[in-house]
Amino acid sequence: MTTHTVDATSPADPARAAASADAAAPVDVTASAASVDAVDSAASVDAAAGADSVASADADRVDAGAQLRRVRDEIERIDRGIVELIAERVALARQVGPLKQVLGMPILDPPREAAIVRRAAGLAREAGLSDEDVRYVFWHLVGLSRRVQLEEG
Repeated sequence: MTTHTVDATSPADPARAAASADAAAPVDVTASAASVDAVDSAASVDAAAGADSVASADADRVDAGAQLRRVRDEIERIDRGIVELIAERVALARQVGPLKQVLGMPILDPPREAAIVRRAAGLAREAGLSDEDVRYVFWHLVGLSRRVQLEEG
């Protein structure tokens, strides 16, 4: 243990004399150095934890980026499937138009169209989707099918 002693001469001011007497007491420099080392060590641990945290955050971002790409790829696959199903529906609607003509039925069939949209809304509710949004989509699909039948007729 290293100690330093400060020799204080008695100044004329009594308050200064008391302060000088306190200053003359031995000071344990190693204890102070140990305190500084402990603070530095804690700071190093915090810095290492911070570096680990940053590395972990970076890894999380990379993982999230990869997951985002996978999910978007899956959405694109589903979108292609939806378009294929719409094309299949339109192809069937083309077949319906001439059959309606043979049977003497009009192309426009509001009760049938409303039933299709109601059925889709019910399926939407069962799937936990907004029936209003699905009705909107199906009114457009029904309208597309009707236009195709009119063009073919």
